[in-house]
Amino acid sequence: MKKNLWKILTLLWASIIIYFSFFSPFNPDGKAFFKHQDKVGHVIFYAILTYGLIKVFSQEIIFNSPFKLASTVGLVFGIIIELFQHYATTHREGSTMDALANAMGIILIVLLVRQYPKFFFIKS
Repeated sequence: MKKNLWKILTLLWASIIIYFSFFSPFNPDGKAFFKHQDKVGHVIFYAILTYGLIKVFSQEIIFNSPFKLASTVGLVFGIIIELFQHYATTHREGSTMDALANAMGIILIVLLVRQYPKFFFIKS
């Protein structure tokens, strides 16, 4: 179980992102709690997803450049979600700004993990 812990957690987190991307379980009236709540959510969700991918690609599935691979997978996943929202749903909209917020979360966590690897339990 411990060997696959990050794989399971990352898949679970990706499932949560998919769920929130296509359904609105909270706040059914559509009013935000604060300005730019949506974009902050994108940054946080994709930062956590990318961190999980970094852990998977550096500790469970060993790759030479886990940061690049995790960033690429996270970005492609985010773009696909936005495209599906745009073309496959009638009640959600895909947004370039959401995709950029996803990218900001990815960049933020990669910079933080590279700067402070011991804080994030990454072996350097």
